[in-house]
Amino acid sequence: MKASEVIFSENEIVIIGAQSPKTVRFALTVLLILFLIAPIVIASLNVTLGDGLNIGLVPISLVLWAAAYFFMKSILWNTYGRETITLNPESIAYTADYKYFKTSRTITPDDLEFTHIEMEEDTKTFIIADLTGELIENVLPVSKHHMRKLENHIKEYYFRVT
Repeated sequence: MKASEVIFSENEIVIIGAQSPKTVRFALTVLLILFLIAPIVIASLNVTLGDGLNIGLVPISLVLWAAAYFFMKSILWNTYGRETITLNPESIAYTADYKYFKTSRTITPDDLEFTHIEMEEDTKTFIIADLTGELIENVLPVSKHHMRKLENHIKEYYFRVT
């Protein structure tokens, strides 16, 4: 996987993911459309064949639409995905931004422990753990150079604050 772009500011680190290939995004879009319309097609066929609507369509529809939701989030992540680490004196906030969806996690900056996970092509991901065992895990690959810089930036920020 290609290394992501990393932007450093005083109290924020933004990791911007490289867009996945168009073929991957196209395949995910096709699956999204299929899983969205499949329950409608199944219900239409049941009515057309004279079987009518039955309660069994509800769980099938829910499962297929849940899968479509997963494909939609995957498409957004592969197109617009970015991770933001915000440094505050009392916490470290991590936000995964899918453009239309955001997920967040916060840990305390007490006794931080950094773990690096090797990936392909000289890239890594990281895990930051605090004293209580809460974790921040990134998923976008970062170059080894940016990984060292990121870790030093966080340590220096909390060294200045304390």
